[in-house]
Amino acid sequence: MYSSETMSCFPGLEQSAGCPLCHGVKHKLVSSRGEQSLKKCLGCGVHFIFPQPTPASLVEHFRGETYTTTFDGEINREKVLHQVARHVQDRKPGGTILDVGCATGVFLSSFFPEAKWNRLGVELTPSSANQAQKKGLRVYRGNIHQANLEAHSLDVLTVLDAFYYFPEPQLELAEFQRILKDDGLLVLEMPVATSRILRLSGIAGKRLSGTAGPLLKESDHLFYHTPGSISRLLEQCGFRITGMVALPANRQDHWLRELLYRAYGRFSWTLQVLTHSKIFLGPRFLVAAEKKPARYLAGDGKHPRLVRPGSGREETGCEILS
Repeated sequence: MYSSETMSCFPGLEQSAGCPLCHGVKHKLVSSRGEQSLKKCLGCGVHFIFPQPTPASLVEHFRGETYTTTFDGEINREKVLHQVARHVQDRKPGGTILDVGCATGVFLSSFFPEAKWNRLGVELTPSSANQAQKKGLRVYRGNIHQANLEAHSLDVLTVLDAFYYFPEPQLELAEFQRILKDDGLLVLEMPVATSRILRLSGIAGKRLSGTAGPLLKESDHLFYHTPGSISRLLEQCGFRITGMVALPANRQDHWLRELLYRAYGRFSWTLQVLTHSKIFLGPRFLVAAEKKPARYLAGDGKHPRLVRPGSGREETGCEILS
């Protein structure tokens, strides 16, 4: 999503003693580089960057002129995106689908035909949003709160390889609750935390991935989720997990790495099946969820308790490209 030097280019950093997700104060230091560190929360299990960039600096970074779009990144994810699309279409034959962080729109334009789907995207980066719009998508240029979508209007909402960029994901999940239909489907896709961290920090992992720099230079994620940590977060925010699937790695740029990652992915999938998902090695995974019945949610059922005061919805709406 952004460059390997991301963390050093944000002008604002937020200091907080607790875990950004569960506010737990018991942490384990995993890695450090300068003033930046990667910690593991011993409460919810998520790994997080400390200190975190401020929301304002994140927005400026995505909208800034220094951002470089890498279109090959989406092309290299074709196998992953195909499996995510198949998971969605097995459960929803058509309807309105929103991809948050849609980049240049490859996912929706490639796998969801216009005849069956009303295809919407949300994207912060202007150049990527323009590319997605050219593919026939209706694109909201801004964040999910600025998009100001109607309540209960979506059949499917996806966040692919982007959920870990939300500094306060509880707020996004509250908005997802509001705009999804009661039988709507939420699908998140991301790397498994342990897999990605080992790949970017261990000697064997660095050789496999072809990286040379320290973890906090090579990776720009704000959070690293395990199946357990993301499940806990979703449950706390009013969702019920309906499925979790191991996914293959993105396509690699060297034949040997590609071969090794294929073997790794197949082994992980087999182990997941044999252990009934008790052992989950990645390298990537999909988690699907649906809204819990309204009686389990705080508030009046229309506005969950975690909605941001004002929720940013009184701000100027984002530009809509259609």
